[in-house]
Amino acid sequence: MQIRHVIWDWNGTLVNDASLCVEIVNDLLEEYSLNQVDLNYYRNNFKFPVSAYYKKLGLPYEGIEYEEIAIKFISRYRELSHKCNLQPFARETINRIFNLEINQSVLSASNTKDLDNFISNYGLSKYFVSVDGVSNIYACGKFDVADYHFRKLNRNKKEILIVGDTHHDHEIAKKLGIGCMLYSMGHCSSSSLNALNVKKTNDLRTVVDRLIS
Repeated sequence: MQIRHVIWDWNGTLVNDASLCVEIVNDLLEEYSLNQVDLNYYRNNFKFPVSAYYKKLGLPYEGIEYEEIAIKFISRYRELSHKCNLQPFARETINRIFNLEINQSVLSASNTKDLDNFISNYGLSKYFVSVDGVSNIYACGKFDVADYHFRKLNRNKKEILIVGDTHHDHEIAKKLGIGCMLYSMGHCSSSSLNALNVKKTNDLRTVVDRLIS
């Protein structure tokens, strides 16, 4: 059955923000006198929920301290997000899919209000029939909103493809019973995604090939 709807992840998949996340987390690590990390380490070790990644780094990962650093992180991210470009060929790919009259939406672990603002700032709002994020800033993942997002689409599972950049996107695809394609230039490296039995790509333009093949 042909794909008639693409669910996009946002962070790391459509917007190139991994380096910014490393920058902000390194500021947090410095506050706690912990060793800083580089982009390569981040992409090989990042995971959801983000609290699990923070635990690996030695940062607070629960309770009030975790809530406090989550607030610091999102405040800095909101301040600096304008520095981030879209991923290479993201706009071109979204536009091509739009012209194929295949619907698109965004499902993200980001706060919904932030997500709407980010998408609007890049001038992409017109491309998406639905945008769903979460109601908090703690980056716990998007399991809680995945079913809601899926029901709104009103599509056969075989007609839907999710495109993301993390293990969590693959988990969401399995939960919903839909197809999955992972972009290996986002928050997780190709090597960290190798254990997953899923199609990977380092070029978003190949998503269109998947749709018309």
